[in-house]
Amino acid sequence: MTQVHSIERPRLDDVEKAIVRLIGEDRPPGRIVVRTRDSAIDADQWTRRLGRLVDPAGGDGSSGLPQVLEIYGIRIGRRIVAVIGRPCPEPDQESSGAL
Repeated sequence: MTQVHSIERPRLDDVEKAIVRLIGEDRPPGRIVVRTRDSAIDADQWTRRLGRLVDPAGGDGSSGLPQVLEIYGIRIGRRIVAVIGRPCPEPDQESSGAL
């Protein structure tokens, strides 16, 4: 599962600015993963460009952001959107009530 931070127009400049806003003065994430469905965006180009925003030390999650930031390029009907999110931690079995 993914916790969504922002939904943006599928323009690389807009997504890059949104990530910079999310990071603010904090330490950037250690990795940015770009995923797409049906070639909604050019994942290779986005990965290369957004890779500049990554913390070379790997990020430690000490900022409000996690070590991994995920960007999804998806089609919704005829429209394409870019979703910026982070992976949610998996709930352990005790908290979910499973035995």
